[in-house]
Amino acid sequence: SKSHPILVKKYLEKLLECQAKQKLPPSTISKKIYLSRSHLHKNQRQFIDELRLEQELIRLGWFIFHPQEYSLRDQLDLLGSATRLCGVQGSALHLLFGIDPNPDFLVTILAPLNCNSNYRNQMKAQGINHKIINCLDVAQGQDDKPPWLRDQQLISRWKFASLAMKINGS
Repeated sequence: SKSHPILVKKYLEKLLECQAKQKLPPSTISKKIYLSRSHLHKNQRQFIDELRLEQELIRLGWFIFHPQEYSLRDQLDLLGSATRLCGVQGSALHLLFGIDPNPDFLVTILAPLNCNSNYRNQMKAQGINHKIINCLDVAQGQDDKPPWLRDQQLISRWKFASLAMKINGS
């Protein structure tokens, strides 16, 4: 199609752009990785008050990782070396297709009550141990956005400290 060359060019530009991003710190990074959305643009789907969860996870020894700030190679290297990974249901989890997870690897997915079955299917297909914590709901006032862009918030019965403990103890 006529759009193919345009798409390929955009893809190559994105790959080159990724190479210029910051490098991961030395191997002293925790093997427990939280995939954060807190540095994304405000027009992208947000997890409201995610910084509160991040603070609790840092206290428990987790590394807060903002994938979009690193090269693709660094992202894959970090994910491949992790023993624990946690993140909100979303596209960042698709990068797991690029790694060969070790047998002790455990992924915890934070999701709404109606978790997309694609993530469960992906984990099973790759043989990745996983746990889904249904703790999110659509934030109020989001009806004007398409479902995939609606911000999410913690369900009211959950507290950030207890969620962090559940993630850490999964």
